[in-house]
Amino acid sequence: MTFGIDLKVISESDGARRSSSGFTLHPSTLMPIPLELKAGDHWWCSCGLSGHQPMCDGSHKGTGKAPMKFTLTEDKKVWLCDCKRTGNPPYCDGTHSKPVEQAS
Repeated sequence: MTFGIDLKVISESDGARRSSSGFTLHPSTLMPIPLELKAGDHWWCSCGLSGHQPMCDGSHKGTGKAPMKFTLTEDKKVWLCDCKRTGNPPYCDGTHSKPVEQAS
């Protein structure tokens, strides 16, 4: 499953990752974010531009990127990905602890 983000990183500086597609990801941390969420619809930021990580605040507008909607059927604690490299979005799968693939 992809969300329109090319995550093959070609450079890193000042906490920003520049992908081979030219899009810059700005994760606020490289660790999962634990949240107590209410049942209902939520929008996870998949672009890294939101000022309210890990949730979308609309900052992606004009980038061609989009948030991911997820629905909880009950109130629960979740660990949401903030590195934007998870294989199970929007949930953390531990990918943040693996080395980032660098282009040569």
